[in-house]
Amino acid sequence: MSRFDHAIFITNDSDLAELLQIVVQDAKLPLKLLNPVAKPVQILRELAPHVRFLQGHWVQQFSDPMMDQNRGEIRRATGG
Repeated sequence: MSRFDHAIFITNDSDLAELLQIVVQDAKLPLKLLNPVAKPVQILRELAPHVRFLQGHWVQQFSDPMMDQNRGEIRRATGG
């Protein structure tokens, strides 16, 4: 789990709470939540000390892959 310094999630899905709890408590990584709604669900607010509301064009679905100027191509995680 030491492959990153921060965990940033774009979600308001409380089904991810257990996964995010592992990130915060077991991996001891800072969690930042980018939320597509103005008031995130309670459990996610409790887990993430940093919450930012996404609005406008940021709410649109991200393309896959995305391009980053410094790191190049970024792909969505695959299940399994």
